[in-house]
Amino acid sequence: MNTRKWLQVGLTLLCSLGAVSVEAAPTLTVGSASGQAGASVTLPVTFNPGTSSVASLQFSLTLPPGLSTGAITPGAILTSAGKSVSSNLTGSTVTFIIFGFNQTPITSGSLLTTKLTISLGTAVGNLSLPVSGVFYSDPNGAVIAAGASTGGTVSVLPPVPTITSAGTATGQAGTAFSYQITASNSPTSFNATGLPAGLSVSTTTGLISGTPTAAATSNVTLSASNAGGTGTRTLTLTINPPAPAITSAGTATGQVGTAFSYQIAASNSPTRFNATGLPAGLSVSTTTGLISGTPTAAATSNVALSASNAGGTGTRTLALTVYSACDLNQDGASNVVDVQLQVNQALGVTACTSDLNSDGACNVIDIQRDVNASLGLLCVVGP
Repeated sequence: MNTRKWLQVGLTLLCSLGAVSVEAAPTLTVGSASGQAGASVTLPVTFNPGTSSVASLQFSLTLPPGLSTGAITPGAILTSAGKSVSSNLTGSTVTFIIFGFNQTPITSGSLLTTKLTISLGTAVGNLSLPVSGVFYSDPNGAVIAAGASTGGTVSVLPPVPTITSAGTATGQAGTAFSYQITASNSPTSFNATGLPAGLSVSTTTGLISGTPTAAATSNVTLSASNAGGTGTRTLTLTINPPAPAITSAGTATGQVGTAFSYQIAASNSPTRFNATGLPAGLSVSTTTGLISGTPTAAATSNVALSASNAGGTGTRTLALTVYSACDLNQDGASNVVDVQLQVNQALGVTACTSDLNSDGACNVIDIQRDVNASLGLLCVVGP
């Protein structure tokens, strides 16, 4: 038969058989896991038989320093296929063998998981577990060519941050505030929730800053995170009101023997008052801020007033002059001018400036007391 004839026969045979198919090879994929040093992790292994009928297989993983093996759990596809899994550790290489009396082919999905323990002291980073020695066989025990296989990775994570900055802080409404979140184990991000109005946090640096707008006490949740997780702590943040500013007058006058009162007034809701350097006969209510009493001696005093709240203390000096009852015009001296004021009243010209003996009338007796005081004698008040 000539060459032309052979070509015709070949073409006819190909047409009768149809297109030649190419089978897809099995693939084995070892997954990834992560955890801190000292922890145990679970490493998944998945399988895809492609178009092959795989009844049993084996493969090996090489463990890097810092990893040790633990329990092996068959995946769903092995359970359904009635297969068993065993392992053998030789040096740093663990070999997995999957077999069974039931030669049912293994389908695609979860093949197994293996527990690995990360040794204490293992450095942060990625540990590679290369796969080798992959072997497949069909239900008749014939070898199936291995396809692509992918090794696994275990990421050793840093310890979770622990927040080390103080659990309490104070600020004042209307005044710039800052608080630095600090934490161990190299955080890469920060946060703070529940901050009072006017404050915000930098998630990059952990600095809480701003100007609070109102007095309040807040329980702020601080957090610091890295690849290993997030550490938290509660910050009790107290924003105090602005310190009081005293608004009442800086001068006042009184008279010996006559009841006196002066109310300390201040902004920003004071909760306590005080006054030091008061003349004899006067006292202050630290609750209400009222200075009251009856002065007993003429004097000029520089009284230190104060009004306080949680935000601080405001102060002011009160120039308080207490005049003698016989110093009717309050010029600091008992003299003929004061006598004349009493004489005028006695003559019915003006109202009585001071009824010195408290008998209900301004008359010669009161004039005599003024005259005595103007001559350097005591100013006698009352009967």
